[in-house]
Amino acid sequence: MPITTSPPRRHPRAFALVAGIACLIALASSGCASTAPSAPVAQPVAQPGDELDCRTEGTWMLPDAPPTPDSAIPVPGRVPDGFEPAAALRCTPLAPGAAGTAPVDDTPPGEPVARVERFEGDLAPLISALAEPDDPVPDGVVCTADLELVPPLWLEGVDGRLIPVHYPRDACGKTKPGVHDALEALQVTSVSEVAVAPRSE
Repeated sequence: MPITTSPPRRHPRAFALVAGIACLIALASSGCASTAPSAPVAQPVAQPGDELDCRTEGTWMLPDAPPTPDSAIPVPGRVPDGFEPAAALRCTPLAPGAAGTAPVDDTPPGEPVARVERFEGDLAPLISALAEPDDPVPDGVVCTADLELVPPLWLEGVDGRLIPVHYPRDACGKTKPGVHDALEALQVTSVSEVAVAPRSE
């Protein structure tokens, strides 16, 4: 969907999301130390679907987020054997009506939206980076308490189906650089804005 500009839409939920994002940025800039997260668990194989869902890295930052995980949200996982990717799609949640955002057709005012970047090119390095395992957590490791805001990442197959993929994590639960570096080497072929949740919900 081409991006167009329009006057910002103001809505209480938009301000709630802006405040939430501002709070997260403040936390992300802190340098306090904390103990490491629990040992990584084996990631499931990502299940193909027909719709993009930009909530796969957590909904706790969104206004009116439920206190428990929504079982309807796909779980990011490993790339299935035999999956042939055509593109990568990266979501960046935005505050509805914030400067620089465009209205999304059929989305109620105030509903969260996301900017979706489509990456194309040689996807082999990205697939290799996604295949890395999470690092084990050594005894006594100490991690900084800065909060990483992880953008949901999906792959689109040559058949048009979509899978949510897991970023490999280091011992502190932060994403490894390989996936980010591989994305930077690809070409952004389009940028669009979509509702954070699929239209079918």
